Amino acid sequence: MTTSSRATSISIPPEMAALVAKAAEALELTESELVTRMLGRYLTELRWNEIFRYGQERGRASSYGPEDVTRLVEEVRAEMAAEQA
Repeated sequence: MTTSSRATSISIPPEMAALVAKAAEALELTESELVTRMLGRYLTELRWNEIFRYGQERGRASSYGPEDVTRLVEEVRAEMAAEQA
């Protein structure tokens, strides 16, 4: 499987560059592979944080509270089971 890449240039402090080089060597990756993986994980984390914030906002805007969660989950599961029957 081939992956396409685009070369780019970034500036990082020398101390961080040394840590990246050391970690890449320990993991038997190129520095590019390591930074790509790290950036991918970071961007995924940012996306999940957005989703979490959205859920919090929606939750605050609704009339439901934590005490309603179990009942609502059970209702949805019962509806889904009825649809499959």
